[in-house]
Amino acid sequence: MMKNLYLFHVLLLLVSPSFAQWTKINSVPNNDIVSLVVDNDIIYAVSDLNEIYKSSDGIVWSSMRVSPDAVDISSIIFFDTKIYVGTFNFGVFVSSDKGNTWQNNGSGPSQISGLAIKNNILYAVTLGDGVAVLNSATGRWSSFNNSLPSYSVNVHSVVGSPGSLLIAAGKNGTFYRYDFNVNEWNEEYYFGRLRPGLQINRLINVADTLWAVNGNNIIKSSNAGISWDEDKVGTHDGDSRFISAGNINCYTLTNLFPTGTWIQERGRNAAIGSTWLPNEEFLPTGFCYDIIEFKNKLFLGKQDGLYSKDLIAAISPTRLFSFNVKCEGGKAVLIWKTAGETTSKHYNVEKSVDGTSYWVIGNLIAAGSSSKEAIYSFTDNSKVQNCSYRIAEYDSNGKVQYTNILQAFCHSGGSFTLWPNPTQDIVRISMTSDVTSQAEIKLFDSKGALIKLQRASLIQGDNQILVSLKSLATGIYQLSASWSKTYMKKTVQVVKQ
Repeated sequence: MMKNLYLFHVLLLLVSPSFAQWTKINSVPNNDIVSLVVDNDIIYAVSDLNEIYKSSDGIVWSSMRVSPDAVDISSIIFFDTKIYVGTFNFGVFVSSDKGNTWQNNGSGPSQISGLAIKNNILYAVTLGDGVAVLNSATGRWSSFNNSLPSYSVNVHSVVGSPGSLLIAAGKNGTFYRYDFNVNEWNEEYYFGRLRPGLQINRLINVADTLWAVNGNNIIKSSNAGISWDEDKVGTHDGDSRFISAGNINCYTLTNLFPTGTWIQERGRNAAIGSTWLPNEEFLPTGFCYDIIEFKNKLFLGKQDGLYSKDLIAAISPTRLFSFNVKCEGGKAVLIWKTAGETTSKHYNVEKSVDGTSYWVIGNLIAAGSSSKEAIYSFTDNSKVQNCSYRIAEYDSNGKVQYTNILQAFCHSGGSFTLWPNPTQDIVRISMTSDVTSQAEIKLFDSKGALIKLQRASLIQGDNQILVSLKSLATGIYQLSASWSKTYMKKTVQVVKQ
């Protein structure tokens, strides 16, 4: 967690070709698209309200309305020739006619967070009631909490793995594996021991490889969850994280409240410890939930609808694959990484105060012809508030390649501390302001919705603010604080017990 040193990948205003390639699918409304699934050569885009959109080619889309009410859809699965949809408000809906009509008997589990199939049996996990199992003959659900501790009935995800059924539950580095021989849940640990504060929010299984993710962690297991290894080299710190895998690549979506999302990808069969840096991009607006490969395209579920772009362009190799900015002592430090500099001659560092007109403030000679990674750094010693930067790479043949544009907000002074975390009722925030100003505290839930806004007047110097979480349910929240007339900002993850 960043403390006194503020590293900002702040408001990265991407105008690179990779961002421009994303196309809004206008036939899908501007709702939150929380899940993307492919089944029987059809792609399904799940809205968090009451509709699911489907397409056989990714171009023409039709709608399936699960309910006339906003039921807050969380998950979808295809089982026994039927479609099952989990919701937070009304349990499980089922369709036997490809989504034309839907039934919900109201007697099943509520607050569904995930669905999974194991041994030709359908399971549902919930936020508050643990695990449920479906009797296919009767269509009725019953509890499947056999020996599951009461402190772990908030289950965030479920996955069937080779020989096992696993659930992501518990707040201290635990997960649970079902032992079908003795019919009970066994508590296990991602790293062989308790890890306070670690709560995995999503599990996926790709060709018998397991992935587990939360705000800043990516954990991978190649042996059905018996052992796990961290696998987040080259990823960016964020507030919530999702992971997906296709036939070609694995993808991470790292959301930063409220500035945007990092999208990073890596070969599906890449070894643990391989970097996620190549081909990364930053979307400066909205919250992203899911990404999937379909029909030679990538589809992205966002807070404002569904987007797509050509998959071939998305995975094409680039020489300049990373460009970031950080603030040190009120100065902007630009860092970029390259690979395969076969014809690179030099790099110009360009700056703009209006985001339109750029001038050269620095020049660095290229490392030369090499297939290895090269890292470059440049510090702007002038006043940098609200300035934009880009790097121009010049080849020996005269061609020029530009990076995406980064906007830096670097300021001297200002500190931020939050405690206790985890908490049961309140958190205390200590912050330093360089002038008399106003502070704004925002609290977001796991879906990115603003659930609390608090303002306070600050004096020049040290200040302390109390934020109450007493009325909130247990879980993980994102707290964003902004203060000072020179716009200091800090976002942290807060755990309510």
